[in-house]
Amino acid sequence: MNTNIYQLPEEMVKEIYAFVPNWVKVYLNKKYYLKYHKFIKRKCMKHDGYFRNIIRLDFDFIFQQSCSENMKQWLLRKQYKYKNNVFLNYAYLLEHLCIETESTKCRNILHFYIKKSGLNKNQHKKKVSKVIQKEWSN
Repeated sequence: MNTNIYQLPEEMVKEIYAFVPNWVKVYLNKKYYLKYHKFIKRKCMKHDGYFRNIIRLDFDFIFQQSCSENMKQWLLRKQYKYKNNVFLNYAYLLEHLCIETESTKCRNILHFYIKKSGLNKNQHKKKVSKVIQKEWSN
């Protein structure tokens, strides 16, 4: 698919690379992700769809970076509503999405950060979500 760029001279590739925006360079490899991920944070991390796609595609490296940076905010974000469910915080919603999409790598990473924050004590006794039932009408 991108085989034509390898036929170009090295100097020309460097010139073309200078015109590529930083938010596009993020997706090239790990090195560029770590260097330029702040551009993604400004651009699309505010939207929940970004994290849903990361979980759905099971991108564990990106999810781990996001967890390490955002876990405190996710735990403070109380009473999050999603598809007729109310979750205690955003981290429990992400866990629900991991179960729903069968992304075990992301779920293991999320469990590590939840355990690190101290929320896992007696978690089996806690009710982390409740279902909102719509009124029954005839």
